[in-house]
Amino acid sequence: MDLAFQSLARESGPVYSHGPLIHNQPAGRLLTEKGLRLWPGADDSGRATVIVRAHGLPPAALAELAKQPIKVVDATCPRVLWVQKLVNKEALRGKTILIWGSAGHPEVEGLLGYAQGQGLVFEGPDDVAGLPDCREVFLVAQTTQDLALWPEVQAAVLGRWPQAQERNTICQATALRQRETRRLCRVAQSLVVVGGRDSGNTRRLAEIGRQANIPTLAVEGPDEIEPQFLAGGDGTVAVAAGASTPIWQIRAVLQKLQALDRTRGNSPPAFFRRLFRALALSNIYVGLGAGFLGVAVAKWADFKPPGYFFGLYFFYVQAMHLLNGFLDRESARYNDPDRAVFLSQYRRPLVACGV
Repeated sequence: MDLAFQSLARESGPVYSHGPLIHNQPAGRLLTEKGLRLWPGADDSGRATVIVRAHGLPPAALAELAKQPIKVVDATCPRVLWVQKLVNKEALRGKTILIWGSAGHPEVEGLLGYAQGQGLVFEGPDDVAGLPDCREVFLVAQTTQDLALWPEVQAAVLGRWPQAQERNTICQATALRQRETRRLCRVAQSLVVVGGRDSGNTRRLAEIGRQANIPTLAVEGPDEIEPQFLAGGDGTVAVAAGASTPIWQIRAVLQKLQALDRTRGNSPPAFFRRLFRALALSNIYVGLGAGFLGVAVAKWADFKPPGYFFGLYFFYVQAMHLLNGFLDRESARYNDPDRAVFLSQYRRPLVACGV
């Protein structure tokens, strides 16, 4: 994502990505708004930049890009790059590469390209028996596979090829998310998983929640969360996110869950939660702080402030914060969506207060 934003800011020509940059639709839409386009296969302008997606590309696709009059920015995940080199090295030694992964996935397609035509893809331990006979095999995994299933896959392969060599190539960032999600499922009553629908590692986090027999909701953004999801009472809601989920997307979902929690019921705690939110998002807290600070400094300086002194500080500081909020709505849509919604919902009274 950083490489994409840097290229969009610095390059004068068109900027493309070779396929979806990451498997996350909201992040993809944001990049499209900034000007990123999918690589059409050719560009004769001499100013084009093509970003290699995080999943990597087969050698043949990279060679094709090298023939074009373009600038190539390689955004292949370092972990994927390491697996590609490992697969290529073992394939050159004459071994058949067994790839535990999803057939057709871009990362798996890239690994097959580095396997020198000696790669076989299977989706789980039950598929090992159906693989063709091989003399020497080397087992690797798609980097986003479920770490808990690795021992089963390993056992299935060794059961058929006792001399097989293997390397656990599952990404540690993915493994950590899976481990933490299992821990959260033991203490929470429901689970919300944030991430792209096309993301394999995000789907596996949702599968962990369903295997734990707790209500699980997989969402790409806050708009997909319905109030009914929290209708079960006071249970704890756990939130997990895929490796390709941006922070702003996670924050937006967290804020939506907190907002739904605030609006539940008419009890005094719920009322005060709504009141404190309104005071914070309207910057009344900031204005009050400025007003009291101004009066305190005036008294400390042995100056008797006039009656309008507090209001002068209060309204000026609050107005400046409101102005910044309205001018920065595009950024707030991603970084502070709760504030963006509040400013849009109460625009007229807030503008009147600022004026």
